[in-house]
Amino acid sequence: MKAEVDISATPADLAMALAQRVAAVATAAVRARGRFMVAIPGGSVLTLLAQGLREMAIDAAHWHVCWTDERAVPADDDHSNFREAGERFLPLLQLPASQLHPIQGGLGPDAAALQYQEELQQLFNPAPGAPPRFDLILLGVGEDGHVASLFPENPALLETQRWAVGVRHAPKPPPERISLTLPVLNQARHVIVAAAGTGKADIIAQVFATRASPPLPVQSLHPRNGDVCWMLERAAAAKLLPRPLPRSAHEPG
Repeated sequence: MKAEVDISATPADLAMALAQRVAAVATAAVRARGRFMVAIPGGSVLTLLAQGLREMAIDAAHWHVCWTDERAVPADDDHSNFREAGERFLPLLQLPASQLHPIQGGLGPDAAALQYQEELQQLFNPAPGAPPRFDLILLGVGEDGHVASLFPENPALLETQRWAVGVRHAPKPPPERISLTLPVLNQARHVIVAAAGTGKADIIAQVFATRASPPLPVQSLHPRNGDVCWMLERAAAAKLLPRPLPRSAHEPG
């Protein structure tokens, strides 16, 4: 698996490039399968996507939106990824509730993870033993290399059977969360990891320079029958550029 790297000059350029790529994947998915199944994160990546989509005419009638992870808080809590999406992103899509599939963080980590797996089972109805296959999973990357709510050395990284797990002792508040697992992330047709800002430069350089032992969560993204694209703003890619870095010739780690 080779990872494509796409570097934009400014955050605004990254926002537009990200929105265009997501829209292109969505269009292809709807043509091929009649719907677009996407999992979104919270935070700065969702803000970038929303910024780009505002500049486009987007037809989201066949989108189904899921979440990569959630905090173990009620949906109206300030820490809720669902609440954040409702403020910044979902109004752009104008989707009915039946096409939104949030994680019920208020149930607590374990109950919410179980409920979410049941939701995904009904939504995807995959073959026995197979994880759900998203058309696109959109991720950010933390300064420690975490993706979704899969943090370095957390037991959730070792999960091989469940599709969603409760996460405890996260190093960022709130400490209790729910996350999709690596088997689901690595079943996606397309994975995009997006990052902007100088604060991401060190971890991105580390990811591409050497494979940690054990690997960082982001270095464990290896879709079996899919691809990974890193979409970076120039400041986030600053420590890659002197090499120089070809746009689509490097594999993380």
